[in-house]
Amino acid sequence: VGSRCVVCLFVLVSKMAPRAAGRSELAGQRDHWRPPPGERRQLMPQDSFEWLQAKRLRDRSLAGVPENLWLIHGKLYDLTGYLDRHPGGPEWLEMTRGTDATAAFEIHHLDEAKVNAILPKYFVRDAAPDHAHDAQAYDWSQNGFYKSLKRDAFELLKAAGGWGPTWQMHACNTAALVGFLLCFAATCLSGSYLWATATGVMVFGLMGVGHNAFHQANSNLWRYAFDLSMFSSHHWRVSHALSHHMFPNLDLDTEASQVEPHVFFMRNQPTNHAFVTITWHVTNFLLGPLEFARRMLGLARGTEAWRHEYALCAVQPLILMLVGNGLWSSIALWVFFQGVGMYLLLVVSTPVHRSVYGWTEGCQEKMAAADDFGHHTALATNDYSVHANLLCQVFLFGGFNDHVTHHLFPTVDMSKQRLLRSLFLTKCKEFGIDYELHPFKDLLIGTVRAMTRPKGTLAYSAPRPGVN
Repeated sequence: VGSRCVVCLFVLVSKMAPRAAGRSELAGQRDHWRPPPGERRQLMPQDSFEWLQAKRLRDRSLAGVPENLWLIHGKLYDLTGYLDRHPGGPEWLEMTRGTDATAAFEIHHLDEAKVNAILPKYFVRDAAPDHAHDAQAYDWSQNGFYKSLKRDAFELLKAAGGWGPTWQMHACNTAALVGFLLCFAATCLSGSYLWATATGVMVFGLMGVGHNAFHQANSNLWRYAFDLSMFSSHHWRVSHALSHHMFPNLDLDTEASQVEPHVFFMRNQPTNHAFVTITWHVTNFLLGPLEFARRMLGLARGTEAWRHEYALCAVQPLILMLVGNGLWSSIALWVFFQGVGMYLLLVVSTPVHRSVYGWTEGCQEKMAAADDFGHHTALATNDYSVHANLLCQVFLFGGFNDHVTHHLFPTVDMSKQRLLRSLFLTKCKEFGIDYELHPFKDLLIGTVRAMTRPKGTLAYSAPRPGVN
């Protein structure tokens, strides 16, 4: 019955009008390797806030969103007076101002009754009916898979005491921070690359801690653990939370386009060069230092505003020098342990989206694109080691192992995600959506297969019916 439902759903989705405009890449998103005819390549990929500005311009063009309003489900709101009262903090609203914020609104708010009572107070007018939904990537039907799952998830989590962090989560966070400080101190005093490697492992753990927290309200200060790496939680709230999380493996996903042309994962993009399995490792190691250098260059040029949390990473080489390590030795140790942390993060996180088991644009000939956000996310995202305890989640997997429910409900704390697993599987069966759990080894091999696919080969393995 399940497989027949999937076939019916596949045919139904195939006949639906695709939301091509709302899913397509933004202006400038791939200009660093594929500029428009007659124009020169950009030196660097589009950064987080350049992507966000391009989305504002795109949403204004498609749906007529004024720069000072928010478009949600075809209606325009002025949330300016609500910025300081927003429970998640003003930053989320400031980032989505001038855009179609429907996806961000849906994904970040579990308590629909609460937000639906507040939102009408800020209503301005209906958007033009012929274009009100043109910038959206998904259908948000009340009877669809995601909305049904979301309602049940809210009731389940409400009965469990909410979706915020548990004391066990705070304990793991503290352990990661203390571990980093001890290993960093040992690196400073010894100048040893063995201790620097251990520090890198702790950086990896802290990135998992910060990643879990920066999806949540500003009151969760653990988000700044992410800023102990060479990356910025502020920037990742855009590139990761507002781009990748909402549009995984669509052309709009900036995390896919930013690593191109070094690595192509999208099936509608060119195949990779013969040495990609070597350069991928080098790219993983160097992404952190390159992003940090780019941010510092932006500060020097005045295109980037200084944020206090930037000092959490910038002060590290200074401390190394103050305790007696030389200038170049300090920089080398710092770049090394930060590179180790970023490398580990990408090794455990890349396979959950970029393997042969993850749907991307270009896979339509084998599996139609899904209009429902939840269905699309289930196709584009994978899980592994879902029964690992919280300590293993933080220190072995960076929180990326139980990943589908995290993508569906990013504001739910890592320590509460396991509560949603049974519900997710039940809803998949109810809606005839196939879901397949893969061991990490298979996902890692599948990632290599996707990277090395020959020209003309799709390299996509759709989930098998009735496996899980």
